[in-house]
Amino acid sequence: MWTSSRTGGDLSTALRFVKDPGAPERRRAHLDIPGRLVRSGPSESVRIAAELAEEAAAAVSALTKRQKDELARHLEAFGDARATGAARKRVEDRHKREARRTETEVYDSALRDVASFYRDVLLAGAGVPDDALVNTEMAERLRRAAAVADPAWLVGALERIEDTRRALARNVQAVLALEAVFMELGTPRARAGAR
Repeated sequence: MWTSSRTGGDLSTALRFVKDPGAPERRRAHLDIPGRLVRSGPSESVRIAAELAEEAAAAVSALTKRQKDELARHLEAFGDARATGAARKRVEDRHKREARRTETEVYDSALRDVASFYRDVLLAGAGVPDDALVNTEMAERLRRAAAVADPAWLVGALERIEDTRRALARNVQAVLALEAVFMELGTPRARAGAR
């Protein structure tokens, strides 16, 4: 139940929480991104994008080690003869696709976490009970943000995040796409009459 509530019912995120002991800490860091953007301004977007690129590089590095072990086992089993070249090439091509998918999953996970924050702020502003929020552990912070954030801006932020997720799936330059979306998210619009 805890994993399900903390992942918004998303199966891939829940599996990552179960398999990766560092996932909850990274999720907490991702959920702090909106606060960092508001406190430090749009210039923080460059640092955040670089941090996410480092996170993705670490995930790809761990995968690459496993892939090298797999390729070594393949060479040991089948040798390095010319006849095995096509099979080895297929393994290497699969490894490239897996590395790209892993990188994209890291970015997508971070963006889903950030989106869950904005979604919860929008819901908190609409007066939903705390147990309907994904990030119940930060309900008070979400309610404070909801008191000042413009709901229309929050909807736009969610759309920009979703657009960036789709763009990353199409293989755009990740760091630039992340910098751009975080730059936009770093200038929230206040709710009319909010202080």
